[in-house]
Amino acid sequence: MKTVIYIFRELAGLFIDDGLLALAVSVVVVCAAVVAAVAPIAAGIVLLVGCPGVLFRNVIRAGKWRPKGRLVMDRGQLHDAGALQKCNSPVRFLSGPGS
Repeated sequence: MKTVIYIFRELAGLFIDDGLLALAVSVVVVCAAVVAAVAPIAAGIVLLVGCPGVLFRNVIRAGKWRPKGRLVMDRGQLHDAGALQKCNSPVRFLSGPGS
């Protein structure tokens, strides 16, 4: 059951992150629309630089995020690391070394 809850939390996190990304891209588009009233070419530059910039920032921020609990793979199933350590079963950690 913990695995199902974890999966749903991860899916919800994707929509929240994407919601913030959509909001940031909307701000870039509004800024481009304001600039377009003065200089149409500059609006294209705002979009060309702003949208990839927002995407890059979102990717960097998402890469720094770490889940509170560590899940591990044991015999093909995801488990909470604390629960498996209590029963002394061999585990392989999903995250990379040094995490």
